[in-house]
Amino acid sequence: MKLTTSRFGTFTIDPQAILHFPLGLLGLERFSRYIIIDSDDITPMRWLQCVDDPDIALLVVEPGLFFSDYTPVLSADDRDILQLGDGQQPIVACVVVIPADPQEMTINLLGPLVLNEHKRLGKQLVLADSAYSARQRLLPDRILCETPVAV
Repeated sequence: MKLTTSRFGTFTIDPQAILHFPLGLLGLERFSRYIIIDSDDITPMRWLQCVDDPDIALLVVEPGLFFSDYTPVLSADDRDILQLGDGQQPIVACVVVIPADPQEMTINLLGPLVLNEHKRLGKQLVLADSAYSARQRLLPDRILCETPVAV
């Protein structure tokens, strides 16, 4: 299948690789089909490219790489939508926003994306009771130098 996007141009995808979000994503409810695009330039981050709209591509990353204690809890309904069997764990990804100053990049830990990679199903959770933020800083605060660096 050919896919034309504004960010990546035209390329061929395997229809079996499409992730289906039956409920869509927050603010993007009418779009349900996405693919993951890997790029060595942004590893460990990846792109979640919408198949239904060529202009929608979200930068995502597995939050556990930065927040080892981050474990969103899935309800029984969430597990049903994802068709997760007993003991089967989803992949968790969160959207990353990189502003003009990359040191200020944030990750949305209140709206994680949970994926059943085997069934190619996904769902965005909304975590109401969390110590994290929708704009959680991804990198530690800048280290301030007491001595100016000569240039």
